[in-house]
Amino acid sequence: MGTLTPKLSIQKPTPNVEEDWGFRQNENADLLDDAVLTANLNSGGNVVITDDGLGNVTISGSRNLLSAVTLDVPTDSEDVTMFKMRETTVLQEMNAVIRPTGAGCTWTIRHDPTRALTGTEVVVGGTDTTSIGLGDTILFPAMDNPTISGGSWVWVETTTSSGSVQELIVQLFA
Repeated sequence: MGTLTPKLSIQKPTPNVEEDWGFRQNENADLLDDAVLTANLNSGGNVVITDDGLGNVTISGSRNLLSAVTLDVPTDSEDVTMFKMRETTVLQEMNAVIRPTGAGCTWTIRHDPTRALTGTEVVVGGTDTTSIGLGDTILFPAMDNPTISGGSWVWVETTTSSGSVQELIVQLFA
Protein backbone atom coordinates (compact mmCIF):
# COMPACT_ATOMS: atom_id res chain seq x y z
CA MET A 1 0.00 0.00 0.00
CA GLY A 2 1.33 3.45 -0.89
CA THR A 3 1.86 6.44 1.36
CA LEU A 4 -0.78 9.17 1.19
CA THR A 5 0.60 12.71 1.15
CA PRO A 6 -1.98 15.39 2.03
CA LYS A 7 -2.40 18.07 -0.63
CA LEU A 8 -3.98 21.46 -0.16
CA SER A 9 -5.24 23.77 -2.90
CA ILE A 10 -5.09 27.37 -1.77
CA GLN A 11 -7.22 29.79 -3.74
CA LYS A 12 -5.94 33.22 -4.62
CA PRO A 13 -6.97 35.66 -1.80
CA THR A 14 -5.13 38.73 -3.11
CA PRO A 15 -3.86 39.99 -6.47
CA ASN A 16 -0.22 39.31 -5.51
CA VAL A 17 -0.43 35.71 -4.31
CA GLU A 18 2.39 34.56 -6.59
CA GLU A 19 4.78 37.14 -5.16
CA ASP A 20 3.54 36.93 -1.57
CA TRP A 21 3.24 33.15 -1.20
CA GLY A 22 5.93 31.97 -3.62
CA PHE A 23 3.74 29.63 -5.68
CA ARG A 24 1.25 30.06 -8.48
CA GLN A 25 -2.51 30.33 -8.06
CA ASN A 26 -4.26 26.95 -7.73
CA GLU A 27 -0.91 25.14 -7.45
CA ASN A 28 -0.90 22.43 -4.80
CA ALA A 29 1.33 22.80 -1.78
CA ASP A 30 2.51 19.46 -0.39
CA LEU A 31 2.42 19.41 3.39
CA LEU A 32 4.79 16.69 4.51
CA ASP A 33 4.80 15.26 8.01
CA ASP A 34 5.37 17.84 10.74
CA ALA A 35 5.16 20.72 8.23
CA VAL A 36 3.94 24.27 8.80
CA LEU A 37 2.87 26.62 6.02
CA THR A 38 2.27 30.27 6.95
CA ALA A 39 0.74 32.66 4.43
CA ASN A 40 0.68 36.38 5.17
CA LEU A 41 -2.31 38.04 3.52
CA ASN A 42 -2.07 41.50 1.96
CA SER A 43 -5.43 42.47 3.42
CA GLY A 44 -4.16 41.77 6.92
CA GLY A 45 -3.62 38.75 9.11
CA ASN A 46 -2.24 35.38 8.21
CA VAL A 47 -3.24 31.78 7.76
CA VAL A 48 -1.19 28.98 9.36
CA ILE A 49 -1.64 25.38 8.17
CA THR A 50 0.02 22.70 10.31
CA ASP A 51 0.37 18.94 9.67
CA ASP A 52 1.39 17.10 12.87
CA GLY A 53 2.57 14.00 10.99
CA LEU A 54 -0.30 11.90 12.31
CA GLY A 55 -2.77 12.93 9.61
CA ASN A 56 -4.14 15.86 11.62
CA VAL A 57 -4.12 19.18 9.76
CA THR A 58 -4.91 22.37 11.68
CA ILE A 59 -5.80 25.66 10.01
CA SER A 60 -5.68 28.82 12.10
CA GLY A 61 -5.43 32.53 11.45
CA SER A 62 -5.09 35.97 12.98
CA ARG A 63 -6.66 39.36 12.53
CA ASN A 64 -4.74 42.56 11.98
CA LEU A 65 -5.71 45.97 13.25
CA LEU A 66 -6.61 48.10 10.22
CA SER A 67 -7.22 51.33 12.05
CA ALA A 68 -8.34 52.85 15.32
CA VAL A 69 -9.76 56.25 16.12
CA THR A 70 -10.28 58.06 19.40
CA LEU A 71 -13.02 60.68 19.53
CA ASP A 72 -12.48 63.07 22.44
CA VAL A 73 -15.73 64.43 23.91
CA PRO A 74 -17.82 63.23 20.95
CA THR A 75 -21.14 64.90 20.18
CA ASP A 76 -24.12 63.35 18.44
CA SER A 77 -22.92 64.54 15.01
CA GLU A 78 -19.25 63.58 14.60
CA ASP A 79 -18.05 62.73 11.06
CA VAL A 80 -14.36 61.75 11.10
CA THR A 81 -12.35 60.21 8.24
CA MET A 82 -10.23 57.27 9.38
CA PHE A 83 -8.32 56.10 6.26
CA LYS A 84 -8.48 55.15 2.57
CA MET A 85 -8.50 51.41 1.82
CA ARG A 86 -5.82 50.27 -0.68
CA GLU A 87 -7.23 46.86 -1.53
CA THR A 88 -10.64 45.28 -1.12
CA THR A 89 -10.88 43.98 2.44
CA VAL A 90 -13.52 42.22 4.50
CA LEU A 91 -13.84 43.44 8.07
CA GLN A 92 -13.80 40.62 10.59
CA GLU A 93 -14.25 42.54 13.82
CA MET A 94 -15.02 46.00 15.19
CA ASN A 95 -14.42 47.00 18.82
CA ALA A 96 -15.51 50.08 20.74
CA VAL A 97 -15.18 51.31 24.29
CA ILE A 98 -16.48 54.48 25.93
CA ARG A 99 -15.79 56.39 29.09
CA PRO A 100 -16.84 57.36 31.70
CA THR A 101 -19.31 54.96 33.28
CA GLY A 102 -22.89 55.92 32.50
CA ALA A 103 -22.07 57.50 29.13
CA GLY A 104 -23.38 56.17 25.84
CA CYS A 105 -22.94 56.80 22.14
CA THR A 106 -24.33 55.40 18.89
CA TRP A 107 -21.71 55.21 16.13
CA THR A 108 -21.43 53.77 12.65
CA ILE A 109 -18.62 53.01 10.22
CA ARG A 110 -19.26 54.02 6.60
CA HIS A 111 -17.26 53.45 3.42
CA ASP A 112 -17.41 54.74 -0.16
CA PRO A 113 -14.91 55.67 -2.91
CA THR A 114 -16.37 59.20 -2.84
CA ARG A 115 -16.08 60.72 0.62
CA ALA A 116 -18.66 63.39 -0.26
CA LEU A 117 -21.43 60.76 -0.51
CA THR A 118 -23.41 59.18 2.33
CA GLY A 119 -21.51 55.91 2.08
CA THR A 120 -22.45 52.36 3.02
CA GLU A 121 -22.88 51.47 6.67
CA VAL A 122 -21.00 48.39 7.89
CA VAL A 123 -23.76 47.81 10.47
CA VAL A 124 -27.02 49.37 9.27
CA GLY A 125 -28.44 51.58 12.00
CA GLY A 126 -25.14 51.84 13.86
CA THR A 127 -23.97 50.37 17.14
CA ASP A 128 -24.80 51.53 20.67
CA THR A 129 -21.80 51.52 22.99
CA THR A 130 -22.16 51.96 26.74
CA SER A 131 -19.34 49.71 27.96
CA ILE A 132 -16.34 51.10 29.79
CA GLY A 133 -15.12 47.64 30.83
CA LEU A 134 -14.43 45.14 28.08
CA GLY A 135 -16.00 47.25 25.35
CA ASP A 136 -18.37 46.13 22.63
CA THR A 137 -17.32 43.67 19.92
CA ILE A 138 -19.09 43.24 16.58
CA LEU A 139 -17.96 40.16 14.65
CA PHE A 140 -18.23 39.50 10.90
CA PRO A 141 -21.54 37.57 10.99
CA ALA A 142 -23.34 40.55 12.58
CA MET A 143 -22.13 43.03 9.93
CA ASP A 144 -24.47 43.99 7.10
CA ASN A 145 -21.80 45.34 4.69
CA PRO A 146 -18.33 44.20 5.84
CA THR A 147 -16.63 44.29 2.41
CA ILE A 148 -14.78 47.55 1.78
CA SER A 149 -13.69 48.04 -1.83
CA GLY A 150 -10.16 49.12 -2.65
CA GLY A 151 -9.99 52.88 -3.11
CA SER A 152 -12.81 53.53 -0.63
CA TRP A 153 -12.66 56.06 2.18
CA VAL A 154 -13.62 54.78 5.63
CA TRP A 155 -15.07 57.04 8.29
CA VAL A 156 -16.88 57.00 11.63
CA GLU A 157 -20.03 58.96 12.44
CA THR A 158 -21.89 59.40 15.72
CA THR A 159 -25.66 59.84 15.79
CA THR A 160 -26.52 59.96 19.50
CA SER A 161 -24.67 60.76 22.68
CA SER A 162 -25.91 60.44 26.26
CA GLY A 163 -24.38 61.28 29.58
CA SER A 164 -21.09 63.12 29.70
CA VAL A 165 -19.09 61.22 27.06
CA GLN A 166 -15.40 61.95 27.44
CA GLU A 167 -13.99 59.44 24.94
CA LEU A 168 -15.11 56.89 22.34
CA ILE A 169 -12.52 54.53 20.86
CA VAL A 170 -13.33 52.45 17.74
CA GLN A 171 -11.05 49.77 16.26
CA LEU A 172 -11.40 47.91 12.93
CA PHE A 173 -9.83 44.48 12.26
CA ALA A 174 -9.45 42.50 9.02
